[in-house]
Amino acid sequence: MKLFVLTALIFGITDAVNVNITAAKGGSGVTLNCTGTASNYFQWSYTPPNGDSSQVQNATTSDYIITNSRKVGQYVCAQAGATLVTYNAMNLTVPVIQHKGHSITLYKNDKNRTLVCTSYSYPAANFTWRIVSGNVETMLETNTNYLINSDGNGKSVLTILTVKDTTRGDYVCRVTNTLGTESSSKVLVRVHSTMAWLWPLIGIVAEIVVILCIILVVRRQTIAQQKEAACKVPSATGAQPNSADHPDLRNRAAVRT
Repeated sequence: MKLFVLTALIFGITDAVNVNITAAKGGSGVTLNCTGTASNYFQWSYTPPNGDSSQVQNATTSDYIITNSRKVGQYVCAQAGATLVTYNAMNLTVPVIQHKGHSITLYKNDKNRTLVCTSYSYPAANFTWRIVSGNVETMLETNTNYLINSDGNGKSVLTILTVKDTTRGDYVCRVTNTLGTESSSKVLVRVHSTMAWLWPLIGIVAEIVVILCIILVVRRQTIAQQKEAACKVPSATGAQPNSADHPDLRNRAAVRT
């Protein structure tokens, strides 16, 4: 007991400190500081949320810099085997709705269409979903046409049981844990009629009909012009027909005689 009290006085044992490492990345990390000054030798250890313990580093500095926001869990600084300070490293990452392009297109009366939102935060974040129209947000947790399943490991799936006209709109995924709240970017969901695929086909058919009509008209005009030109072409010898050989003139001559 005396040894424990002496150790506490020398090293200044403290309760666990919560620290937000959301911004930890690359060269700009989050610094953890060890408060002991008994020696210039420090031992940092790290325990991730799954319980696997791994030594981080032995150092001559009292600071440890976290540069990866995924390295959540418990960090312990010790000297001579005695814990000086314990940090609970937590984060809250901005949620992302997984999709391609600038919007998502669904068809009316489709069944069980899904949207997936991810946020690998620690402690595990609570997911909520909203439809945004102007400044008005509509909660989906109480809407019977939607089903929300979160796996507790950073992923939430929103299932639209039946796609309706009211399904269209901007969707937002929101996450909350002890560090606060973060919202995803808006994702536009469009709703098309089940017959929407016919309109492009009708347009293509109409274009083909117009092109065929134009080809037919041009073809007829070309044939007519060719016939007209043929009628105006003189005989090969260039000579005019002999008036004496004309049938009417021969008949008149026969009557006179």
